[in-house]
Amino acid sequence: MLAHIRPNQLFCTDKDREQSLRTLGMMLELSEKCYVFGKYFFIDAFDSEEYPFLLRKGFDLMGIGMDSENVGNILKGYIISGSYEGKELLDRIVIFEGIETIQKELPISVFWKG
Repeated sequence: MLAHIRPNQLFCTDKDREQSLRTLGMMLELSEKCYVFGKYFFIDAFDSEEYPFLLRKGFDLMGIGMDSENVGNILKGYIISGSYEGKELLDRIVIFEGIETIQKELPISVFWKG
């Protein structure tokens, strides 16, 4: 996916990167819960507007039984076609990677390589 993103789109301020840590924390927590309880346990929980669109869309697609490759391709399409930059792009990449982790039912230690 990053092959479609220009390097200057990824520039973020320190404050933006700090704020994106909230998104990362949310995805780590969600990934852990899905690993423990199963990804389908949370599908109906994401009908609320309080969650980012990309996260809701990912769970919608999983909920209708779409395979992980197609879910990933659709989410990539949303990210690339949006021409996002900075924090907006970083947040969407974190959500995308989190959804991929949830679909593969990977433990957090694999997702978080920090």
